[in-house]
Amino acid sequence: MQQSVEVTVRDILFFLKRRFALIIVLTLSVGILCFAASKFILSPTYESTATLFVSQAEENKSVVGSAVKFGDTFAFILKNQPLLEDAIAALHLNMSVKSLENRVHISEIGSTEIFTLSVRDSDEIRAAAIIDAILTLAPGEISKTLQVDSVQIVILSKGTVYVGPNILNNSFTGLFVGFAASCIVAFVLELLNNKFMTSEDINNKLTCRVVAVVPTYQPLKASSQMITIDENSILRERDWAHLTESYYAMRANLKHAAQQHPAKKIIIASALSGEGRTSVAVNLAISLGRSGKRVLLIDADFRNPGLGVLFSPSYYHGSGLSDVLLKNAPLSDCLFQYGASGITILPSGIAPASPNDLLESDAMQSLLETLSNDYDHIILDTPPMAVFSDTLSLLPAIDSVLFVVRQNVTPFEAAEFSMNSLKAQNVHVLGCILNGFDAGKTNKLYASMKH
Repeated sequence: MQQSVEVTVRDILFFLKRRFALIIVLTLSVGILCFAASKFILSPTYESTATLFVSQAEENKSVVGSAVKFGDTFAFILKNQPLLEDAIAALHLNMSVKSLENRVHISEIGSTEIFTLSVRDSDEIRAAAIIDAILTLAPGEISKTLQVDSVQIVILSKGTVYVGPNILNNSFTGLFVGFAASCIVAFVLELLNNKFMTSEDINNKLTCRVVAVVPTYQPLKASSQMITIDENSILRERDWAHLTESYYAMRANLKHAAQQHPAKKIIIASALSGEGRTSVAVNLAISLGRSGKRVLLIDADFRNPGLGVLFSPSYYHGSGLSDVLLKNAPLSDCLFQYGASGITILPSGIAPASPNDLLESDAMQSLLETLSNDYDHIILDTPPMAVFSDTLSLLPAIDSVLFVVRQNVTPFEAAEFSMNSLKAQNVHVLGCILNGFDAGKTNKLYASMKH
């Protein structure tokens, strides 16, 4: 049974803050478009209006009838084709009778003989001229149509005003519509998001427990063309206490898991590149080394070696795992100690022609068996599983796997594919690591939409 999630105003504001850039860009874009359309594209509209009193002789009333009937008759005559044709001819207008009819509006005020005649046009002078032409032609047309005399039109008021477009109003309307639309787009994007965001996503999609949540951080800095680090730059307790605690928790979970299942030879795996697999391997190795364990960190990613470029060139001279397996170099020449951290590094070495064959070779299994006698933990960094099958080649030689998922980066499909591949090999998965976690990217509103 799914639990209901109570969403507060704070959660909604939290979500809007996360999509702030999108909302601002779309809101301003629509507002600017409306302003530009009102200012430069839409034609101005003017309305010329006249208030009229129409008087008729007593003898005419017997012909026309009641005031209501006269009002309808008057309105019909003023918008009738003959009068409009005469107005077009008199003003030399380049428009059809139908077009002029659509611009002319007449209404009766109550059941009186007072009428409001209005004309809308993009030209202020032409709107007023059309009004004047209609009022000039109206008495004669009425007398001609009704065959009566003594119809008099008295102009009570007349004027022309600008009616649109209202640039300010349209701009604010555009901003409002843009904001509403951007909020809808943001919610739809959130609903369509197929990336892992929370530990609950991992539990639901991968049916795998989360052994650690690693917060987002930027520990590595480029120096020239080589990224260099020192042993304290990754888990510096003063600057990244929250990061240190996450790896201590990972270490504690690993110790507990080792009581249930062997966890000496561990692969750090992930579905795709860019999920922080190598940094997790390095940080976990350093954390275990600080606890007094003898730790060997092996770069088994021949496709895109990461460890060799993370550490200072003084530690790394090119030889590594591939050279040992191909018997191009002795093991002792390829290992180096990483400061006083208690860990040993075995780089990847020269890229072999067939990484898969080399990793599943008897030489690899024999090497790991030999190294397990000298180290408490052997941690292997491997290529992304959804791209290469190298990790699967190593599975028979290792004890367990830690699977790395990066928040808002790892797609559900890629992680599920990789996890299913692991399960098909009956390998023991210690758990998942939610890497790069930013609490600001998730809240109860996200949880409610995903449920």
